[in-house]
Amino acid sequence: MNKVLADGAYDSPEKEIFDYLEEKGIEAGIKVRKNSSTRSSGNPSHKKAVLELKELRYDRWKEREERLWL
Repeated sequence: MNKVLADGAYDSPEKEIFDYLEEKGIEAGIKVRKNSSTRSSGNPSHKKAVLELKELRYDRWKEREERLWL
């Protein structure tokens, strides 16, 4: 497995899922909250996910991630 796709329920305040996936070398395709901060968790994977969502905007991010489900 090289990527996990999950809904926003997996974007927990503790960001443990991002830590776990990073530890296992698995990319996280998790929808982060709109108000997520890039500074709060100190987790590079979470920061990357937040920056991607903000850069692409949700509609384009969702479209890109949905293609991976097919």
